[in-house]
Amino acid sequence: MSKAADNDEKVIMPLPTWKIWYLMVVLYILYLLDFATRTVISPMFPILQKELGLTDTQLGWLSTIVLAMVGLLSLPLSYVIDRWRRGRMISLMSIVWSIASFCSGLAANFGQLISARAILGVGEASFNSGGQALLMASVKKSRRATLTGIWTTAAAVGTAIGMVIGGAVAIKYGWRTAFMAVAIPGIIFGILAWFIPDYKNQPKDANGQVGGMSTSFAGVIKDILKVKTLVTLFISFGLAYLFSMSIMYWLPTYFNRFMGMDVALAGTLTGAIMLTALVAGPVGGILGDRMSKNKPRNKVLLCWICIIICLVFFVAAVALNIWWLFFIVVFCQFAFIPVQHTASQEVVPFYQRATAYGAYIFSMFFFGGLWGPAVTGAISDASNLQIAFWVNGAILLIASIGYLIMYKTFDADYYSARKKEEGVEVQVV
Repeated sequence: MSKAADNDEKVIMPLPTWKIWYLMVVLYILYLLDFATRTVISPMFPILQKELGLTDTQLGWLSTIVLAMVGLLSLPLSYVIDRWRRGRMISLMSIVWSIASFCSGLAANFGQLISARAILGVGEASFNSGGQALLMASVKKSRRATLTGIWTTAAAVGTAIGMVIGGAVAIKYGWRTAFMAVAIPGIIFGILAWFIPDYKNQPKDANGQVGGMSTSFAGVIKDILKVKTLVTLFISFGLAYLFSMSIMYWLPTYFNRFMGMDVALAGTLTGAIMLTALVAGPVGGILGDRMSKNKPRNKVLLCWICIIICLVFFVAAVALNIWWLFFIVVFCQFAFIPVQHTASQEVVPFYQRATAYGAYIFSMFFFGGLWGPAVTGAISDASNLQIAFWVNGAILLIASIGYLIMYKTFDADYYSARKKEEGVEVQVV
């Protein structure tokens, strides 16, 4: 094993066991609530459409506006996270998004509702960047994808909770109560996030650099854009995320329109489907760690395999209108996500990881994820929702090509990042 590779086996932020558990629990619950507040609206589309007189395009924008704010602000806020306290930024953001969710339940018209959803997106803009950087710093390389796989199950659990609340609670107690129900826990855990452990990079040298690399915003972005694997990932995952966001937000409505399910059943079933991530995330993480033990680039190969399997079963599900095939589709989606998250962090040095992750989040929205729900809604208005689903499948096929390109560039970028980390120390705070 080379010196550069051995350097990546070091734990950047060594912590006592209880602090690791505190970090994991708080981040997990907040990640769960992040997605619950995003997706609680999805099963309520038919209710909101009837009560507020909204079109499918407007319904799509109620989801897209959240993604838009996350995408636009993730990069600058992630840079701030790398320079300030990650835990405290996470704390402030979670409180903001929770208040915005509560205010969504007070909206009287489309303008007020979309404004509240926009503020929710501001709060969620860089939570993932800070959380991922802290998790990567707390364990060795050989456990990172596995830990990330466990952490990302929170997205599925949160999505499931949001779907169930958005369906069952909205039917029984009203859609306003559903928005508020996912807001209060976020404030509580947001306060707890203020106290999670963090790390600081070593001081800058006389030239304003850390590890021989610039610490200015422009300098860090320039360094990130030199990494071929990241640039390809930015485009490919952006397209793949368009598919994911469209399916996540529109699947309950698809079940309602094409399979005759009522709102509560459609939301509950979609939530159950999203719970496949409880298995998919850890399985994908474990496979990613094992496959890349001697060949780091095998992480992106696993991502490509998952996408192709996902696409095959998606085509079958839509063509044959078989609802249970969506379990396999979503399983494959969640299986490669933790592997990809980890891969995106391993091709940059640890002191640029939150910023690199912010660029990753920005690009996955800019290159497609941002537009998914709204574009799907617009295509549905022009034709029907099933045609919109077919278009999403074609886009996912195009995205898969990028992962084959990354397979060729990953190892060189991985070992280059390890070399840049040599001699850089950190301080746990």
